[in-house]
Amino acid sequence: MKKVLFLPFLKMPSGHHQTAKALASWIKTYDKSIICESVDIFSFAFQKTEAFISRSYLYAIQYLPSFYSWLYRKNACENQEKGRFLFYELLFEREMAKLIREKQPDWLICTHALPSYILNRLKLKQHIDLPIVNVYTDYFINSVWGTEAIDFHLVPDTSFKEQLMQRGVNERSIFVTGIPLHPSIQRSESFNHTFSKYNLLVAGGSLGVGGIQSFIRKLTPFENIHFYVLCGKNKRLYETLKNMNESHVTPLPYIQNPREMNGIYEQMNGIITKPGGVTVTESLYKHIPIFIYHTLPGQEEMNFSYLSANGLAYDLRRPKEECIGQAVLTYLSDDKEMGNYKKRLAFFRKGLLIRI
Repeated sequence: MKKVLFLPFLKMPSGHHQTAKALASWIKTYDKSIICESVDIFSFAFQKTEAFISRSYLYAIQYLPSFYSWLYRKNACENQEKGRFLFYELLFEREMAKLIREKQPDWLICTHALPSYILNRLKLKQHIDLPIVNVYTDYFINSVWGTEAIDFHLVPDTSFKEQLMQRGVNERSIFVTGIPLHPSIQRSESFNHTFSKYNLLVAGGSLGVGGIQSFIRKLTPFENIHFYVLCGKNKRLYETLKNMNESHVTPLPYIQNPREMNGIYEQMNGIITKPGGVTVTESLYKHIPIFIYHTLPGQEEMNFSYLSANGLAYDLRRPKEECIGQAVLTYLSDDKEMGNYKKRLAFFRKGLLIRI
C-alpha cells in the first residue's frame, strides 16, 4: 500500500495546508488505497514551541510589517544565488530524517519551501532516496526552495518554469499546473453578470490580521451591492458583523466543505481579498474579478506584484472613492474593462498544462 507524506509548515491555517488537502483529494479520486498524511516538521521537532512561533509570526506581520518585509526580501528574494541556510539545517535535518524513518513514505510532497530545502539537503547527502515533489503555492519562488535533488516541480505558470530552468532545473521535471485546487472547486467559463444586483465576497479575515477590522468599516451601503464576508475561524469578526446587523453585509462563518465554498463562489460578481496564492487561484478558476484591499508583508507582496503586472487584479489599497462599493462598481460596470480583464485571464489560463 503506497503512502504519500505531505509537508506544509506550521499548524496555522494557510495555503500550504489547503494545497496539501487538495492534492490528497485528487490522489484519492484516482486511487483510494493510497494513504495520504500531512505533517508539520516544526511541530514534529518542537511541539511545545510551535504555537509560540505561529503567534510570533502573526505579531510580526501585523505590528512590524516593514521589518518582516525587509527580513523576507533579504532571506528569500536577494539570496537567489542559492546560499546555504545553515540554521535551518541545524534545526531540522536530523528531525526530518527521523520523521521519514517513522512514517516510511513512498513519496514526499512539499507545499512549503523549508521542508523542500531540508529534503533537498538530505537527498544530496544520500541520506534519503525517495521521489520528492515541490508544489509552489504562491506566485513567487523564493530562494529557500530546494531544487537540485527535487524530482518534480508543479509551478503556477510558464514564467516560473523559465525561472527554474534558469536555476538549472531540467525542463522535463517541471509541470505548469497552476496552484492545485480542491476537485470540488469547479471551473467557470464566464463572469457572473447579475446586473440587478452585485454580490461581492470579502475574504482575508480568517487569521485576524491584515487590516480587516478597519476595512469592514468602509463597507458602506452603495446602490445594489451586497457584501458577503468570509470570517473563517475569526469568531470576533463574525460576532462584530452580526452585531452590526447591516442589511447590506452578510457575515459567513468558517466553511470547511469545499463544495459549499464552490457554491458561494458561483453567486459572486467579484472578490475583495488579500493576495493569498490559493484564494487568488480559486478566483481565477471561477472567473471572478479580483480586488486587493491589503497585502501582508512577504509572500503576499510578491503575489500582488505578479497579479498587478499581469493585469489580473485591481488595487483597492488606496481607493479614490471613500465608498468601497463605488470603487469596485467603477470596474464591474465597465463592459470594455471587463472584456479586457477576460482577455488577460484567458491568456493566463492558456499557458497552463492543466486547464483552470
